[in-house]
Amino acid sequence: TKPVFFNWFNFKFASYEIMTVTIEVPSSWILSYNFSSDTGDIIYTEGPSDANSIAIDTSTGKVQIDQVNMTSLNIHLETGNAILSNLELSGNLQNNSSTGSISLNHVDAQTIVLDTETGRITVDYATASVFTAGTSTGRIQISHTDVIGALTATTSTGHMVLTDSTASSFDLATDTGGVEFNQSTPMDLRYDLSTSTGDITVNGNDQGNKHQTSTGTILLKITTSTGDITISVQV
Repeated sequence: TKPVFFNWFNFKFASYEIMTVTIEVPSSWILSYNFSSDTGDIIYTEGPSDANSIAIDTSTGKVQIDQVNMTSLNIHLETGNAILSNLELSGNLQNNSSTGSISLNHVDAQTIVLDTETGRITVDYATASVFTAGTSTGRIQISHTDVIGALTATTSTGHMVLTDSTASSFDLATDTGGVEFNQSTPMDLRYDLSTSTGDITVNGNDQGNKHQTSTGTILLKITTSTGDITISVQV
């Protein structure tokens, strides 16, 4: 006699539609939003174009926000990428992540603070009064960003590239990784450059492992323990 097997359970995975919560808000409403999720994406791309503050706290999942004018944005993300684009903030933007990349594109705010333990930070076309970006392990790439005050960027392990960006001062630091500073328009820079293991090159000229100048209205300070520093500025 052949044994008989009984199917006691029938397991099925829920569809994306079942696991998704869609919130519809009249476009004329200007609200403050507080989103929280343990596992899942938070996407604000088709909501009202104006909001007060937005706060997001999620453990695992992607955060994506597009085409919103707001007073402030605060994101706390354990694991997942943050994609922020076409945002105008009258106040501050702060994004803290443990594991995941942070991407900004066309974002204006008073203060921008980006921090991730493990992940890449990419910024293209941003404006702020003060700008700070930091990651323990990951590449930092900043381009076409205008800062009224100081621009500060740090990474423990990773390459750093700044292109066509302005600020009253630059403070860039890596432990392990090279730094590139590229500017296609003239800039009155005062250099404070140093590397423990690596070479410093300014507009094609070898400057050894330390280079300082005494003139210039904009301080460009770059320090790295292990890595090259390459400066290319239009003169």
